[in-house]
Parts: sequence; structure tokens; C-alpha cells
Amino acid sequence: MNKRIEQLLEKYYKAGCTLEEEKELQGFFEGHRIEHSPESALFTYFAAQRGQSLEKPIGVKVRRQAFQMRYLLGIAASLVILTMAYFSWTPPSTPVSSKHVIVDTPEEALKVTLNALSIVNGSMEKGEKKVLEGLQHLDKTLIFKT
Repeated sequence: MNKRIEQLLEKYYKAGCTLEEEKELQGFFEGHRIEHSPESALFTYFAAQRGQSLEKPIGVKVRRQAFQMRYLLGIAASLVILTMAYFSWTPPSTPVSSKHVIVDTPEEALKVTLNALSIVNGSMEKGEKKVLEGLQHLDKTLIFKT
């Protein structure tokens, strides 16, 4: 290869070639087939590809369903965020007791009090049974043995 072509190739690989210089390189390698030269193969390939054309136009299908799905997901996410914000910022309502008892006489007050204490006693007995069962097995532990 002559010195001019070598200089043009060096400029070409450094991306400093002008269009005219690139055409000069193309013309040189089209006219001179150099065996085992990567540049010759490269410019021959470019020339072959330049003549190619598509027979059918490329059809691009627009998927509207994906757009609609993205839109719906955005709405759903917004609703979830708004719902969470509403429930986290509103104060919890205080529970209202289910029974209000108005007592007029001391006998009635005693009756209501005994009823309430019997309910508490029933739950206390359950707890007491569990504690007694646990105390029966206490002698089996090695902690308290001396």
C-alpha cells in the first residue's frame, strides 16, 4: 500500500477522516483486492451492504394494552397510598362500652358489682389454676434443689 492510503487508514481508525477521504479509501480498496487485509475485507463488506435494501417495510405494532395496564397500575398504587395515609393520620376512635348501667338503689348497685366481680373471678380462677399447675412441676427443676 502506498503512504497516502496508510495515512488515511490511520486517520480513519482515529475517526478523523472526512467523507472525501473515506470515499478515497473505499475507491482504493474496491479497485485493489489485497489478500489477507482486514481493511480490504471491511470496505468490501461495506460496499456489499450498501446495495442491500428491505423488500418489505418493517411493521411496528403498537401495544395499547401495555399503556393501559401501566395507567391502571399507577391509579391502583395511588389509591393504596391514599388509603394508607388516611388510616395512618386519622386518630383511632375510642371504643364505646357496650353496656351502660344506671343504678338507682344500693341493692341494685350491689347486684351489678357482684356480677362484675364474678366475671373477674372466673378469669382469675383460670389464671390461678395455671399458676398452681406450674408450681406442682417446680420441684422437678434443678434450680431450687440444694
